[in-house]
Amino acid sequence: MSKVVQKGEITRVNIKDIEPKAFFRQYRKTGYPVIITGAFDGVSEWSVEHLAPWLQGNEYMVREFGGNRNIAKHSWTAYSQLYAMKFEDYVGALNSGEASLNDIYMSQVVLDKENGLFDSISANIKHFSNTCGFTKRMWQNINCHLWLGPIGHIEPLHSDEGDSTLCQLYGSKKVTLFPSRYHNNLYPFPFFSQIEPWVCRVDINEPDFAKYPHAVEAMAEKVEFILNEKEILFIPAQWCHQISIIDKAYACSVSIMWDIPFARNFISRRTLVWYLLRITSGRFKNWIYDGYYRIAELLK
Repeated sequence: MSKVVQKGEITRVNIKDIEPKAFFRQYRKTGYPVIITGAFDGVSEWSVEHLAPWLQGNEYMVREFGGNRNIAKHSWTAYSQLYAMKFEDYVGALNSGEASLNDIYMSQVVLDKENGLFDSISANIKHFSNTCGFTKRMWQNINCHLWLGPIGHIEPLHSDEGDSTLCQLYGSKKVTLFPSRYHNNLYPFPFFSQIEPWVCRVDINEPDFAKYPHAVEAMAEKVEFILNEKEILFIPAQWCHQISIIDKAYACSVSIMWDIPFARNFISRRTLVWYLLRITSGRFKNWIYDGYYRIAELLK
């Protein structure tokens, strides 16, 4: 499987050519992205018609981003509006154009083991996770999250606390990535601010270098590519990423967050904070999170 990866290049590797120890050495230990192909060959497209038998009649949380479209990020008072919609109502919004007009995104729908929709791809997920050596989910009680959104939606630049696998099951997405060493150059919101601290203040489509001068270095190192249907993108923790839906009327994907190799918990102060929170006991952790959100609310 060994390949020479050039600067700024994201390689595609077929699942048949992956060996777990080599994958760990080349991608997980170093924290470098890769696209995995072939793992979802033969799986049906996850169109809304395919999703409906399992999801219709249920309410799920959606994020509405329309209000932030013409506001500079440093002036945002919230990441998005968050509210519940029935699945069939959201499909109606997709079909009518309302979801695109107001940038409404169905996000982080938890698919558990009892959900038949997850069961339809569980063998594929088990195969690629075993093959790539992904053995421990970051959140043991969550199998994966489903994401469904309209063409034109842009998920704002952010980073994840764990290693993520984004499985594209309907439509394609444009992905912009920044190496983890440039995380601070993209000016993530500080802890206890109005916006979650994993979101970046720099608008990479129209960067304000006067306000964010260190972003110049990060922008010179950005990596852009198309994630095609049936492909899996491995995004290491702290790699900032912005993802746009670019074809078909909508796109659907699932993501899984994995625990990161121990040594990479210490690559920055933020990864250390996330690590310490993860190993904190449940009751004390809940107290910390409750206090964090209470303070953040008071600062709005």
